[in-house]
Amino acid sequence: MTRKKAIIIFIVVLILSFIVISYLIFFSNKNSNRDSGDIATHGKNEIVFPINNVEKTSKPNNTTSVIIEKSIPKLRQLSANPVSGYTSFIRTSTTTVLASFTNEDGSQATSTKEVSKTDMVFRFIDRATGNIFETTNNDLNTTRITNTTIPKIYEATFFNSGKGVVVRYLDPNENIDTYIAQISAPKDATSTTSTLKSISGIFLPKNIKNIVKNNSSNKFFYTYKNKGYVFDALEPQTQLQISDSSITEWQLDWFGPKILLTTKPTYFYSGTAFSLSPKGGELEYIIPNIVGLSSKMNLDGKFILYSGNDDGILTNIYDVKNNKHILIGLKTLVDKCVWSGASSQIFYCAVPEDLKSTMQPDMWYKGVTSFNDRIIRFNVETNTFRELDGLDGQFDMNNLEISSGDDYILFQNKKDLSLWVLDIR
Repeated sequence: MTRKKAIIIFIVVLILSFIVISYLIFFSNKNSNRDSGDIATHGKNEIVFPINNVEKTSKPNNTTSVIIEKSIPKLRQLSANPVSGYTSFIRTSTTTVLASFTNEDGSQATSTKEVSKTDMVFRFIDRATGNIFETTNNDLNTTRITNTTIPKIYEATFFNSGKGVVVRYLDPNENIDTYIAQISAPKDATSTTSTLKSISGIFLPKNIKNIVKNNSSNKFFYTYKNKGYVFDALEPQTQLQISDSSITEWQLDWFGPKILLTTKPTYFYSGTAFSLSPKGGELEYIIPNIVGLSSKMNLDGKFILYSGNDDGILTNIYDVKNNKHILIGLKTLVDKCVWSGASSQIFYCAVPEDLKSTMQPDMWYKGVTSFNDRIIRFNVETNTFRELDGLDGQFDMNNLEISSGDDYILFQNKKDLSLWVLDIR
């Protein structure tokens, strides 16, 4: 064989080897891409159905199903933005579901049935916009429910299981407006329009200094030009004057059967508390001459929780029936406490880790001092307390509200006015 022929044969063999190797590499990559492509496509197009806080990821029949549980945390932030007011209420809904079954003859059939679901609803109003939002204890999503914007609401109180709200804000001339609003679907709403609701209502007189809602009804009490008025928020046009007093700077509380009026708390003066009958207007002198006095009445009106700063901040109990003080020496402000709505013997308090007692409560009201709290449950009957767990983080707790059944405590973090809920079940 000549040298020339040998070179030609070598080149041909080399080309054929290159073709074979390229062919094998090409189809190997194609099969690999097909497999990875199936997985990538599945990952891009998988459908997630959140049911009872469980996300189920669909998988091909020849793979193992993966279930990712999204549990509701014990301590939960409901709003990172400042809020003006909030409430909780129970809502029961009924859903019609389709069920399949097998007949005696082996044939398949379907039927419908109604399934009931009960949620604890947390509803709140955004401070900056006045928009109302809600979520539930079984859902991590938050939904906006109103389309009415009222900027810079400083105070809001819900009534009628969250279907109405009293909002307070400043008008352009710096006067205080108090607006009693019902939350309802627009009259011209159809199935094709927005599901957002609107609010509409009436104004109370301008520059009402104080207003408070009764814990167990839709009634409110407010003071205006040295007089006190009671009205039902469902019929706000009908109002009853029940008091006439020269004191205008009241701290109001209406958790129990009577309205509790306490002179505005301050470190510089002694305070006094009175109870006021919402029907006849009888005024009863209860707690006298305590510096920095602040107070809250329990569910049946037999006990009053109060704090003062005669010699350091302390919170104690006044037994109304027996006219005696029960000294429990709880080192906190009564503004950080809430009576149980389920038991007249129980209250809950946020207790600062380091209570700076100098010039309190004035410095705390003004935001000059801030606290980091833990939370306790106190039983008046046994005179014992228990610290509740789950409060992870640094919270200066304020405006505590208890849900029905004492299942949840809602509160604001005074550091940034954000809204939180703690599961205490």
